Amino acid sequence: MPHNVRTHTRKTASGRTTTVRQHRRRGGPSPGHAWRMGKRGFSAARRKRRAVAAGFFSFALLELALWFTFQVTGVVCGAVGALLIGVSVVLVRQRGGWR
Repeated sequence: MPHNVRTHTRKTASGRTTTVRQHRRRGGPSPGHAWRMGKRGFSAARRKRRAVAAGFFSFALLELALWFTFQVTGVVCGAVGALLIGVSVVLVRQRGGWR
């Protein structure tokens, strides 16, 4: 478990104890975190906690969508930048160099 995750136990409404996690997340969405949320959703679904499971699944899908969007945006911006640099090099050569 990462060093920035703190765990402690608390009592549930039924009197049992459960482990809860508290942590600060830095950075953007990640597929690893989405996977962990999806696994927690499956666990909640097995325990017939449908609303909790739906919440975890929807947040996991949203995080995956955001991660994919950011990845695609980075690739597209890099490609556009490389294309603009290439066009500028061609235009400078046609003009006869820097003056």
